[in-house]
Amino acid sequence: MPRTTQLRHESDDAPAEAESLARALAQAGWNVSQVARQLGVSRPTLYRRMRRHGLVPPNRREALGD
Repeated sequence: MPRTTQLRHESDDAPAEAESLARALAQAGWNVSQVARQLGVSRPTLYRRMRRHGLVPPNRREALGD
């Protein structure tokens, strides 16, 4: 009998993760280094998660014309 592995889809936890990240970033004044330390992840990892969820700092949104 073949062995199956259940894969966890990124979208399963995406809304909760996006909300948590947005809240943490807003509370820290979008200080990515501070939030990364609080979450115990590297800055590049936090930036990847932000990009995955479309989280952009307010000052970048203005520069992008959003």
